[in-house]
Amino acid sequence: MSPHKIAIALILSVLLSACAGTPVGPDGTASLEKAKVDGAIPFGERTILFQRAGWNQGAYGFQQKPEVESVMGGALSVTEQSVSFILWDRESSHYKRLWSVSRHAITDVSVESFGQSRCVVISSANAFYTVSLGKEGSPFVDVEGTEKLGAMLSIGLKK
Repeated sequence: MSPHKIAIALILSVLLSACAGTPVGPDGTASLEKAKVDGAIPFGERTILFQRAGWNQGAYGFQQKPEVESVMGGALSVTEQSVSFILWDRESSHYKRLWSVSRHAITDVSVESFGQSRCVVISSANAFYTVSLGKEGSPFVDVEGTEKLGAMLSIGLKK
């Protein structure tokens, strides 16, 4: 890997790590029930995972520098039907869904590593999302949880 790519990967790793630990709700924690009440997660969908997360908008894993440096701290919701990234909006005091992709529309999932950091790249026909799960009460990426997320989302994908 070239020194330029290493520097980019290091920067993205630090940004995703810092972002994954930022407050995501009214009391600084992720609240599944509040997210459902706000409509950010549909009531009829059984939630499999709901955890603090960082989303690096426009980046494809650690390899590609995004056009705009935009890392957001929020929560990742995985249901039987979809994967969604939600964000706490302080002005409205509600969770808002920033993006969602149907599990059936996911075409590829990969887990990328850089040092002690991990991220999952979720791809569909017309979009990709780079996310890392965060440890509750910590500014660091949940390495094990992020790896498990990648494995879980990969199940059933046609390769």
